[in-house]
Amino acid sequence: MSFPERRMPRFPRSRPLLQGGVVAATALSSAVAACGELGQEKGNETIARGEVKADKFASGADVASSRSDIFDSSGNVKLPVGVKIPSVPAVACAKPRTNRQLVARVYQDVVNRVPTDEELKNVDDANFNYSSWLDGFLASSRMDDGYSKFMKNLLRLDQIVATDDDDVAEAQLVNDLRAEPVELVKRNKDKPWPWFWQTKSFYCTERTATLYGLTRLDAPNFVECTLPPERAGLLGLVSVLRASSPAANPQAFYRANNNYGRVKNYVYWTKGLKLQAATNGPVGTGAILPLQACVPTTDMRIKKNADGSAGLIFGTAAVPLSGSACSGCHSRYNAPLSIAFRRFEVDGTLLDFASIDALGGDKREGFSKELLKSLLAEQNSCWSPDPDAPPQPFVGLVGLADITARSKTFGEALGVQVPKELSNVTADANMSASIAKTYYEEGQTLKAAFKGFFLSDSYRCEVKK
Repeated sequence: MSFPERRMPRFPRSRPLLQGGVVAATALSSAVAACGELGQEKGNETIARGEVKADKFASGADVASSRSDIFDSSGNVKLPVGVKIPSVPAVACAKPRTNRQLVARVYQDVVNRVPTDEELKNVDDANFNYSSWLDGFLASSRMDDGYSKFMKNLLRLDQIVATDDDDVAEAQLVNDLRAEPVELVKRNKDKPWPWFWQTKSFYCTERTATLYGLTRLDAPNFVECTLPPERAGLLGLVSVLRASSPAANPQAFYRANNNYGRVKNYVYWTKGLKLQAATNGPVGTGAILPLQACVPTTDMRIKKNADGSAGLIFGTAAVPLSGSACSGCHSRYNAPLSIAFRRFEVDGTLLDFASIDALGGDKREGFSKELLKSLLAEQNSCWSPDPDAPPQPFVGLVGLADITARSKTFGEALGVQVPKELSNVTADANMSASIAKTYYEEGQTLKAAFKGFFLSDSYRCEVKK
């Protein structure tokens, strides 16, 4: 479906907005920028690069045969292949929290308030059992506030804003989009977390349906809908794509950021790792980490300066060639993963050839419509959330969603995310391992991850030795 050209925020030019900028080597040597490096994983063995091209757009049918087996034949959730349930290191606690303190802290973390006297009733009794109380709390409707809080913070939903504060209809649309992923989680809270990353079911309103090319609904509230073939799971929601494209740094493959901001969020969601922002530090003089053979190498875009000289390097295949530090992030993450987001506009709607025809030269960074169309049609890439496993080929966002749902790193990622997004604390080893262990052992749900957090020795300790 074609969409009309939309008014987009201007892209600031004061500095390169890449996860890693560059100082190029050889033919790229005239372009100078900066780059960051993750530095938390060892480099993979180098593999020569190859080229993968696609002649047309891909759809969900292209990867239908490789859908993830989240459930077994009995409907029970399966552990991801190769997952290792962590052991939980001990905590030397000098002063444990009292039951009253624990209950108060859980209320504050979940519902953002102190408990009432009625809610604290019996908490000081000798027979009060915090673990049993927690089971009841996690099964109660109060946890809806916790799911809302977690999803809002994890996906940065507050970054979905109206471009016109006086437009009532747009303000209502923003409210619907901010609630969209929250509705998906709250209505399916007993489903395993991997399910949310590949589901084709979601909830839309009469205001959001048209953003997906769906027939306008006659329903003021959220109703169950089916995602179009180019979308799957949380990654395919307009709300999630738009939240990852804030007004200060709108994301699209035709812009100089090349969807690298969306990739940064994806890596955090699936691995719990945060790629560093662009810096003005050295780009590295060591060996460049090459792209995997299944990652396309056609995007060699370098923006020209006003005088015609080479300027900012932002092509997915060009940036990794610019230095070892740049390749540390771009070869592992930005280059292969950004391709999955190519079909999506700044506002999360679908990009097609007609959308490219509607772009002015300034929005195209000076590149031809023909080049952009060829890149838009190129949907093949590869990726593995597990650094020890070979990359798996995928086609478009639907293919990446399938790989994501089979990830064996969600437990470790939630071990970082739950404390940060629910309680604004940095997890220690005990807390993160407790979350991952409980998550894997009790159904791979958000509820299990929350339980691992609240029951961790670190959470229950007021003063550590």
